[in-house]
Amino acid sequence: MNRYHVLLILSISVVIGSVSFYFYSELNKDIVTIHPVEENQNTFVEQTNPAFTITEINKLENKKFSWLRTELTGKTNLVSKSPLSFILNFNKDLKFSSSTDCNNNSGIYKFSGSNLSFSEIIATRMFCENSQENDYIEQLSNVESFEISGDALYLNLAGKKGRMVFSSKGL
Repeated sequence: MNRYHVLLILSISVVIGSVSFYFYSELNKDIVTIHPVEENQNTFVEQTNPAFTITEINKLENKKFSWLRTELTGKTNLVSKSPLSFILNFNKDLKFSSSTDCNNNSGIYKFSGSNLSFSEIIATRMFCENSQENDYIEQLSNVESFEISGDALYLNLAGKKGRMVFSSKGL
């Protein structure tokens, strides 16, 4: 291998490294920045995107929850006939997946503080008689906030219409 080939390989490596670094930094530029706590101090803290914090993400990401019921304000609760069929999974990439008593669903979740919303929900298209899937998906699309207490996840519906109750126990 002559000097020309070595320089060519080195140049290509630098270009690939630069492009990779650029895309990595673009993907993560809003997530974490580091800055001094006070001027002239050597102590640093993580400052995250105001849309979410690391702690809040850790409450949901890579966790699975089983839908137990929906407590509807002023109405009869809707109880899951098959809690182990209705599994909601929060993925690391702010996408969710869910199984129901009939189909599989997925989409995007967004949150800020305790606010939470689900969007771009897609599903497989099997028909199942007496399925609770339509109610479940309609409620997911109307979630506006969440709370976690131990193994329980509460998804509060918009307009104070009630809350969906999930559990991660045993999953």
